[in-house]
Parts: sequence; structure tokens; C-alpha cells
Amino acid sequence: MILSTSQVLSSILAILLIQSTLFTVTTSRIISCLKTERDALLQFKATLVDPSDRLSSWNSSNCCQWRGVRCDNITGHVSRLNLRNSNWFQFNYDSYSYSRNNVTSLRGEINPSLLILQHLIHLDLSYNNFNGKPIPQFISSFKKLRYLNLSTAGFSGAVPLFLGNLSSLHNLHFPSEFAPHVSDSRWLSQLTALRYLDMSGVSFTNSSHWLHELNSLPSIEIIRLRNCGLQRMPLVLPHVNFTSLYYLDLSINSINSTIPTWLFSITSLEYLDLSLNRQLHGILPNDIGNLTSLNVLILYWNSIHMSDAILQLGNLHKLQYLDISYVPQLITSPFDEIRGNFSKLATTLQSLRFKQAFITGSLPHWIGNFTKLRYLDVSTNFLSGEIPASLGQLSQLQLLNIGGNRFNGTVPESLGGLSELLTLDLSYNKLEGVMSETHFRELWKLQVLRISSNSLVLNVSRDWNPPFQLYLIDMSNCLVGPEFPLWLYKQKSLAELDLSHVGISGTMPDWFWSLASNLCRLDLSFNGISGKVPSSLEFNVRKYKSYLDSIDSKLDLSSNFFEGPLPHSVGNVESLALSNNSFSGPLPQDIHETMPKLKSLYLSMNQITGTIPSNLCQLEGLKELDISRNSLIGELPDCWKHDSVLKVLDFSFNNLSGKIPDSVGSLPLVSLTLSNNKFSGEIPSSLQKCVKLYYLDLGHNKFIGNIPTWLGEKLRGLFTLILRSNMFVGGIPPQLSHTYLRILDLSDNNLTGTIPEGFGNFTNMKATMTGAYLKALDYSPTMELIVKSSSLEYERDLPRICLIDLSENNLYGSIPHELTNLKGLMILNLSGNHLTGDITNQIGSMTQLESLDLSRNELLGAIPATLSNLSFLSWMNFSYNNLSGEIPRGGQLSTFNDPSVYIGNEGLCGLPLSKKCLIKTTETHVDEPDLNKDEDLWFYLGIITGFVVGSWSVWVVFLCKKSWKIAYFLFVEHIVDRLYVSFAVNLAHLRRSQL
Repeated sequence: MILSTSQVLSSILAILLIQSTLFTVTTSRIISCLKTERDALLQFKATLVDPSDRLSSWNSSNCCQWRGVRCDNITGHVSRLNLRNSNWFQFNYDSYSYSRNNVTSLRGEINPSLLILQHLIHLDLSYNNFNGKPIPQFISSFKKLRYLNLSTAGFSGAVPLFLGNLSSLHNLHFPSEFAPHVSDSRWLSQLTALRYLDMSGVSFTNSSHWLHELNSLPSIEIIRLRNCGLQRMPLVLPHVNFTSLYYLDLSINSINSTIPTWLFSITSLEYLDLSLNRQLHGILPNDIGNLTSLNVLILYWNSIHMSDAILQLGNLHKLQYLDISYVPQLITSPFDEIRGNFSKLATTLQSLRFKQAFITGSLPHWIGNFTKLRYLDVSTNFLSGEIPASLGQLSQLQLLNIGGNRFNGTVPESLGGLSELLTLDLSYNKLEGVMSETHFRELWKLQVLRISSNSLVLNVSRDWNPPFQLYLIDMSNCLVGPEFPLWLYKQKSLAELDLSHVGISGTMPDWFWSLASNLCRLDLSFNGISGKVPSSLEFNVRKYKSYLDSIDSKLDLSSNFFEGPLPHSVGNVESLALSNNSFSGPLPQDIHETMPKLKSLYLSMNQITGTIPSNLCQLEGLKELDISRNSLIGELPDCWKHDSVLKVLDFSFNNLSGKIPDSVGSLPLVSLTLSNNKFSGEIPSSLQKCVKLYYLDLGHNKFIGNIPTWLGEKLRGLFTLILRSNMFVGGIPPQLSHTYLRILDLSDNNLTGTIPEGFGNFTNMKATMTGAYLKALDYSPTMELIVKSSSLEYERDLPRICLIDLSENNLYGSIPHELTNLKGLMILNLSGNHLTGDITNQIGSMTQLESLDLSRNELLGAIPATLSNLSFLSWMNFSYNNLSGEIPRGGQLSTFNDPSVYIGNEGLCGLPLSKKCLIKTTETHVDEPDLNKDEDLWFYLGIITGFVVGSWSVWVVFLCKKSWKIAYFLFVEHIVDRLYVSFAVNLAHLRRSQL
């Protein structure tokens, strides 16, 4: 029988009415928990510390209504206990960093009364703080437990084997920051129902079979083992059982092997992250193309070589996210290689990151076909050519980063149509031309704009109203000026602004300081901006607390024309740079209160007067302090604390006096520069505690006494030691050779004795400086050196300089030949002493030597001809010694045509002096024997030989006629005498030339 439509509708309505009634009856019945379970929860609460009173609801009779407690709708048993700390982190305004929020974290003991809850299927104690306690053993008794989350809850120690008893467990979350460890991973294989495993941060360093245990789990779908200290990954698995695995994250480990081929048989994988395994090496197999289900492939920062495998990426037709950044060698020109296969991803790929992957070639125009692309990052490579205009077709692009390459030409106007773009980074290229309003016409959502370090000119109208509200602007080293950009007035969301070296001049507009109060980083250095700085600058640091978790807040107005008093307050700014202006007046006496968060303070090259306030010592976070080249007077305060973090202290070029206070020795200094003042007394012995000192410059003061031997014994990390122009006496400590010195300047003192032979052992002077060591120094101060008879300032180039200057002392004895071991030495100045002896021929092996000054000594002998081998030698002075002989010429020596180089040596002759040598000889050339003398010798030997042979041809004639014989032998005797004299003279010349 066929029912009518009305009958059908009536039936449905009746069914719905019945369901509604049943639902009402069911919901009207309030589930009540069992008393035994309620009592167990109250006992559990009693042993907890709950500072924020999160468990305040745990006082009513029905525990099923308590916060975090859920009961079964039928039985009333407690089935879920969720005590997750949702507010587990907080921002600390004192340290300006994130930390655990202990205010809302549960602490204390986990009471075993929870054992009563035998019907528990869900337990979440994550993001609390149980302060390094072990995991309670009774947890293994929850046989019905399906979900266990102990993430970042403060548990430590060995992960217990009894967790293997939770055979019903589906989800195990155990990321930790308290470094728990797995010494035996066999318990993992017992979790046969496990689907989700996250043990990131748990150490598996001592567990070698972790993979075999995981491979035995038939239902595992997600594995996250980030930062677990994994070192070994088996290259062979007898049987791959990961049939359900679709998410695998093994990043941030120490896996030292090639990528095993069995990995590419897990065709169910959708997410694979092997990043930050820097010892993961070898060639990526072509089998990568088998993982056709992959959506995400992350391989950045390891030692894998892509080789031909990059061609297989086109087979991953579902691939959406690809990151192969920071690899040692990707491929010479990958875009040319992958064009064919890669085109298959044009409709799927959303993120492409090849950052710092050693890519060459150009960015192809066909990249514009990848219309789904949202993130494109090919920064820090060797790409060249023009930016393809086809990038303007990527309508969904949110990030475009091509910075740090060699792109040239102009910026295509098509980029102005990328309406979804959030970040545009074109910095550090060779781009040129004008960027106008057209380049930004539809960038409504743009937040980050970086075009720095190009030859770009920003040309917009005075009344331009940008379509964006930027968060960060970096236009440094482009041309923006000369007028101050008025369009900045409308940027209300700006956090960071870098307009350094952009050609702005004139007075700072008043409205700008209101804008600056909303910033956390401002750099206007190296412009021509004038005017006064407000007395109080309150940067809105708290507004950008998450952004400043990794970088410091900054105000840099250095190298401009600002004047007037220093700002009295800069709020919570951490880096303040006002150097090279015309600021005047004293330092703020309450600087510790008005600038409490300072980490670096640069005030050099101003007109600051007065004394140094002792409150500087109370800036507990101060790491770098430079107030050099001002007019400070008085003494250095003796207030520095042993727990200070100050690493750089520079008060050079002031009028400070007195002694260096002992408390300076309590600082963890890397650089101490007090030159060009009026300090006196001896170098305090407390400085020997500064064992991390790289740079020490005490030159141009009034220090007395001996140079301490502990400078070489205790401060072995010394890289630069400058004690010039003081009143030091005594000998040069040979212990200095134990250091890593690369610059040693002890000139213009009253030092006596000989030059230590051990100076030939300076490790850092034996070769040119390596980039790795220069990076380790991390800081380079500005120092004044005397080079080629001129005073020069060095800052960034300072670590490259290699110098020994012992001039203007009273040293005597010979120049140690061991100094010629210093193949990396660039500048050697021993002038103005009483040195004697010869100049060793081995000086020609000092191949990096650029400047050599041995003038005003008592040196003897000839100038070594080996100096002609020194191709870098550009300055030399041998004047006023007792040198003799002909001045060698040839090679590099032919460039020294100034007679003053050799003047004051009565025994020298030859060019460029006017005094001619008495015996005319050929120019001296190193390692070039006189071939003409060899030819003369063989000529005379040939005559003798011919004579002997010829004489036998007429011997018979002599036997026949006696008168002919007598006349002939008289003639021969005369010829032999002449030949003998000529042969002897030439043989002597040949032997001398070969010595």
C-alpha cells in the first residue's frame, strides 16, 4: 500500500515528537556522580596547590558539574578529567620574555586517590607545573584510558615502562621541557590501539630500538618526535608496518645517516618533516616520487643533496607545502631543471621555500602559472636577472621574499596588483630605478615592506595616501629624501621603521615624535636630520610584547645633526644609539630609573660633559656601553657589580683621570677601551679575572710600572692589546706569546731588553684570519692604530688587521728570526730602538707584509733581496741605520723610489740614492743566476779543448823540425798563461753568484 504525502509527513512529525519527548526526559535527569569518586577527587584536590583557585567549583555535592570533570551520561562514573592550564604562558614585563604562568599552574602532589576512577577514559594534566616529579605509577592502572595528555606538565626522569599497560590508549601527548628520557622503549609496542603519539622534547638518546617498537603499532597515524635527541635511524626494516601513518615529524634531532629507502614505501604519508637534522646526509633518493599522498614536505637545514630527486617532486601531485631551505647544495639552477615536471604542481602548490639553498640562475617567468601559490621564499641565494613581471599573476600570494640575491633591473609594476600580499621583501639586491605609487596601488593588506640595500628611489607625491597600514618598513640604503616622507603620518599600525642612510635632511617634523611613541624599533641613522629630541620618548614596547620576544627594542639616531641635551627618558627601550651628533650637557643622574631596560648605550662623538654617574652601574641588563669621544671628566666610578652582564666598556678619548677601579675586574668584559685619557697608576691586577677579554686598549694614558706577565698567563683569549704612549718600563713579557693576539702595540714607552723569541709563536699571526674565528668574536670596537706612519681608525676591519708595533722604546739586541714564522703579519714596526745585527733573508717569507718600518736603529749588513718577493709590501723604511751594500732592486722593491726610505745609511749605494756603487754590477734579482758568466766559462773551456786536440795534429811536424818546435811552444806558453788567468777569475765570479 502506497502512503499519501500527508500520511508520510504525519508519521515523521510523530517520530520527531517522540524523540523530543525522550530527549527532554533524558536531559531533565541530572547525572550525579558517585560519592566514592567525589571523595577521591576531593582527596586529589587536597594535595594540589591551586594559586588561581581554578578548582573553586569543587565544593558542591555533584562532582559531575565541577570544572574539568565529566561523567558518563548513563552510569554516572567520572569518565573525563581535564585540568589543562589554558593560560599556561605569560609575558614578563620585567624581562620582556615569555615564561610559564605559575599563577594559573597547578602544583603539588598527584594523589593516588584517583585510582578510584577506574572508568576514566580521558586524563589531561597538561601545562601545569609538577616541578620535575616522576610520572605517578598508578596511572598505569587506568585500563580504560584512551586519552592521556601530560604535555609540559613538569614531569621528569625516566618514562616508566608501566605506561605500556595502557593497552586501550589512543592518544599519548607527552612533550616536555624538563628533559625526561626513554631508556627502554619496549613499552611502546604494547600500546596496540595507539593512533596519536607526541613525545617531543623527551630524550630517546639511549634508546636504539624506538623505530622497531613504533613499527609494531598497527593503528598508528601520527608520530611527533621533535627534539628527542634521535641519533640513529635504521636503514633497513624487515617489514614496514606503517600502513595507517600519515603524519611523521622527526625534526630538530641529530640523526646521523642517509634517508632510509623504506621511508618512501609509506605511501599513506601526507606530512613529512625531517628539518633541522644537520647530520642527515647523502643524496635524496628518487623514490621520493613514490609518496604521492604528500601534502607537506619539509627538509630544511640538513646536509641532504637533492641531485636528480628534485625532478621527482613533480610526481607529488597533491603537494601543497615544500621547504628545502638551508641545505648545503640544492642544484645549480633548479628552475631550469624542474620546469617540465614541476608544472604538474601548478594547481596544488601553495608554499615554495628555497631559502639559502645555493640556487643560481634566474627566477623563470613560468612561476606566474602557480596561481595557488601563497608563499614564495627564494631569499639568500645567487639568483640574478630581472624580477619576472609574471609574479603579478599570483593573485593569492601573501609572502614574496626574494631578498639577498643578485636581481637587477627595475621592480615590475605588476607587483602592485598583489592584493593579498602581506610581506614584500626585495632587500639586498642590485635593483635600481624608481618605485612609484603604482607599485603599491592595490597592496591593501601589506604589513611588511623591505626594499633596503638597493639603488631604488622612492618617488611618491607629498599628499600620497598609501593603501596599506604597515607593521614594518625597511628602506635603508635607498633614496627616500631629501624631504621627510609625509605619508608616514598616516601609518597608525607601525611597529618598526628603518630609514637609515636614505638621504633625508632638514628638521624633524613635530608630528613624527608622536608616531615614534607607538614604535618599538626606530632607525634614522646616517642622514642629515637636525633639531632637538624630546626630553621624554616613551616607546610602546608592551604593545609588541610577542614580537620583541626574539629582538630588542631600538632607537638609533646616530650620525645626524641632532643637538641639545640628551633625552632624559626613553622608557623601556633596550638599545639606544645617539652617536656622532651634537648632543651636549651631562649624562642623566637617574639614568637607572629613566632608562631601566637598556642593554646597549652608544653616545660616542658628541659634546657630553660632566662626570660619569655611578647609577650607570645599576643598569643590570646593560651589555654594551660606549661614551667615547666626549668631554667627560673625573674618575671611573668604582661601583661595578660581580653579577653585571656588561661586556663592552668604552670611555676612550675623554678627559678621565685617576686609576682603573678594581671593580672593573669583576665584569665579564669582552672589550675594554680606555685610551686617550689621563688614567695613571699601574694596570690593576683585578683585570686578570676578565678571562673573556678579546680587546684591551689602554693607549695614550699615564700608566706606569712593568707590563704584567698575567696578561699572557691569564688573558689567553686576547686578540688585541694596545698599550702605546704610556710610561711602562722593564722588559716585554715573553708570556704574551701564549695569547691569541693579532694586534700588539707597545710603542712609545720606556721598555728595555730584547724582543722575545717566543713572539714567533703567535698562533693568530701565522696565517690569515678565518671567517669562523671572526664570527666567534661577535663584536669589533673602534680603535686607533698607527699604520704606515699615519693614525687610522678601524672598526669592522679591525679583526682583519695583523700588527706588531714595538717602536719608540729602548729595545736592543737582534731581531729574532722567529718573527718570520708570522706569515699572516701585515704591519711590523720596530723603529726608534737600539736593535743591532743583520736583517734576516727569511723576511721574504712573510708574504702578507704590507708595512715594514725598521728605521732609527743600529742594524748592520745588507738589505735582503728577498724583500722583492713581498707582493703586498707598499710602505717601507730603513732610514738611519748602519746598513751597507747595494740597494736591491727588482720585484716589489722597484716600486720604492723615494730616497728617504734609505737615508742615513752611509754604507748604502745605488738607486734611488744619488750615491753610486764603486763596482758596477748588474741589478740584483732573487734566484736568478748570471747565465752570461756560465757562457763565458764554457767558451774558455772550449778553447782549451780545441787547443789540446789541435796540438796532436802538428806533433809529427815538431818531430821533424826543431826550430819550429821551439818557436811554437814559446807562443803556446804565452796563450796558456792568459787563458788560466781568465778562467780563474770567471770561476770565482760564478761561485760567488751561486752562494
